[in-house]
Amino acid sequence: MRKRRNEQGRISARAAAAIVIMAVFALFLLQNSADVEIKLFFWKMTMPRVFLLLGSLAAGFIAGGLAGWEVFGKKNEGKKSGGRKQGM
Repeated sequence: MRKRRNEQGRISARAAAAIVIMAVFALFLLQNSADVEIKLFFWKMTMPRVFLLLGSLAAGFIAGGLAGWEVFGKKNEGKKSGGRKQGM
């Protein structure tokens, strides 16, 4: 497990930056709590803007994870088989 504190007992710069970014994002979400209407073809839905932002964030993480898995997964397959294609 990584240490979050250095030898003097202080929080590392990376951990401090992550805390600041999360605090700013939480403040951003709290300020965007108004209702918003979503229209898709003939379907309408009203929801708080916070849920729309969190849903968009989750969809972005999922899409990025799947794209990264596709790119980096194929890259690592060649290393596992010694650079040769299997089945030949």
